[in-house]
Amino acid sequence: MNIKILGLFIVVISCFLVGVSVYEKYYRRTVFLKDYIDLIIYLKNEINYTQNQIYSILAGYQKNTQLNLYISRLLKHLKSNSLEYSWIKTFEGSSEETGISKDEENIIKEFGNELCSKDLEMQINILNYHIQKLTIHLNEAIEIKKSKGKLPIILGLGVGLFIAIIFI
Repeated sequence: MNIKILGLFIVVISCFLVGVSVYEKYYRRTVFLKDYIDLIIYLKNEINYTQNQIYSILAGYQKNTQLNLYISRLLKHLKSNSLEYSWIKTFEGSSEETGISKDEENIIKEFGNELCSKDLEMQINILNYHIQKLTIHLNEAIEIKKSKGKLPIILGLGVGLFIAIIFI
């Protein structure tokens, strides 16, 4: 009897944790998009006011976010490759790690391609465009997190309890 109860408890906890992992994906997406937009705003301000090269701007980026890993990868790639290639390689596969959609990953990868070969005024316009575009995606991610965020947790717990009741 004790083993049966322990098994049912494990089933309930497992289903609950599956729901938590789905919620965590919504959370990671929202945080990543916010941090990424903050990075673009930082780049825009630095390019606009200091007119430094992107490599030196990124090397000076000191905010403690989950983008630090991506920035360090980007700087490592930039030592031997172009900005365009480095940006694409750095953010390739980021949708699995951060919970963003493939469309958002493609927007992020296109950003490096568009930014590298333009003059200062065009870079500022590209940065503004990407800020607006990704802000729409961020607002959508926040709305999804609010409306559907706790649903997977509740469903996971409910399915786990349903299975436990069936086996009692």
